[in-house]
Amino acid sequence: MMKSIRLLFATLFVAVAALGLSGCGSTSSIHGGRADVAYVVVAAAQNYVGETVVVEVDGVHVGNVEVLKEKHVGKKKAGIAIKPGRHTLVLRALSSGRVIKELQIFVSAQSSKTVLLP
Repeated sequence: MMKSIRLLFATLFVAVAALGLSGCGSTSSIHGGRADVAYVVVAAAQNYVGETVVVEVDGVHVGNVEVLKEKHVGKKKAGIAIKPGRHTLVLRALSSGRVIKELQIFVSAQSSKTVLLP
């Protein structure tokens, strides 16, 4: 009787160990975290609102964007996507090509930088 109980426990232990270890596999890499992108939004209190400005990042034209009212910045998705990091940002008037603002910015992944025009 005692021998059969030990055999039953041993068999049960081996079965549970086999099931437990069979789920182990090699580690796989899973891409997690935030996407490698940041956003620049252009806003103004009064001047330039509704106008289109040319956005240059590190001397490269990345697109045109409409200037938002300062109070509408969080409500509308009108930004330009750029790579995170430190950049030189130049904003030009689309109509005249005149430089409106030039500045150094730093943006981290999935963050948004609001540039206020005069």
